[in-house]
Amino acid sequence: MKPHPRTEKRGAYLLRTDVPPLIADYDVDNYDYRTHWKNRAYEQWAETFALEHLLASVRQASWLIDFGGGFGRNVIHYCQRTEHAVLVDYSLGNLRRAASLYRGEIEHGRLFLIRADLYHLPFIDRAFDTGLIVRVLHHLPAVGDALREMGRVIGSQWLLDVPIKHHVFAHLRALIHGGSYALSTDEPKSIGTGEIPFASFYLAHIRHQLSEHGWDSSIVASVNNFRRWDQLLPAMVIVLLRPVVYGLEMVMQRVGKGWWGPSQFIRATRRESGLAQQLSTAPPLALRGTPWAVLAAKMTCPICHLPLHWLCGAARCEGCSRLYPQTGPIWDFVPQ
Repeated sequence: MKPHPRTEKRGAYLLRTDVPPLIADYDVDNYDYRTHWKNRAYEQWAETFALEHLLASVRQASWLIDFGGGFGRNVIHYCQRTEHAVLVDYSLGNLRRAASLYRGEIEHGRLFLIRADLYHLPFIDRAFDTGLIVRVLHHLPAVGDALREMGRVIGSQWLLDVPIKHHVFAHLRALIHGGSYALSTDEPKSIGTGEIPFASFYLAHIRHQLSEHGWDSSIVASVNNFRRWDQLLPAMVIVLLRPVVYGLEMVMQRVGKGWWGPSQFIRATRRESGLAQQLSTAPPLALRGTPWAVLAAKMTCPICHLPLHWLCGAARCEGCSRLYPQTGPIWDFVPQ
């Protein structure tokens, strides 16, 4: 007889505590995330419009982290607004594509590429001034744990794209097919497979979890308010309607906050200010003269959070002795 897995109730989620959370691994089948954006001009435009507006209020930040940044789709929106940025993704394929796209920024130490999972980040507490997470939360089944870990490394504020299950079109479908009650519960709506998690959430519950971790939040934009409209109509009709729909999107990003669109952007601000944790002030000898020297002081073992001993092409944890290798411009902090 197989033993029953140990579980723990965390908010609305019943989690197994003896197994790690499922991680969406785009490298399993060599999936190229760039293909997802073919024929999605409207969604790309809607998110660009929102991010340009929202990031403008961040002003100039010393350090920004892009959680699950993929191949660097959003780097263009923040690269001129921060002195240094770190793009974190689990997919080596995505990171290699980002390395190819942003070679100049990487060589000058303005952009760093880190492979890690969002439940175990290799950074000290409050390492970054600000953060960004777009099109990622739906892949995090243990979303509360991920929010806690990501928030740990943010010092001031971050923007979160929350996929909600109770947007206006979901309510319309529920009126026809039933299921309205499920749209107002804390339980996430899962539509993914056993291998690729994919979920949407109840917005108030996500904000409540952020509050429990010390964050005040506000809804700042409703995005992709007419998602897939340009995939349902003939090409000529799309050309004629595009100015109208784009204009409506601009309006609904303000009017539809919290209820209309499937992607709700929130800004979370730390309730209590504080200084970043400090492990070391001297740059490691092995990294002197390289851009990585400025980031090394903000890094730690993602498992035991003890200091790292930096070598040429690798970092070793001084506590658990795990080895984290560097391959070109990518440093891999996924424990093996």
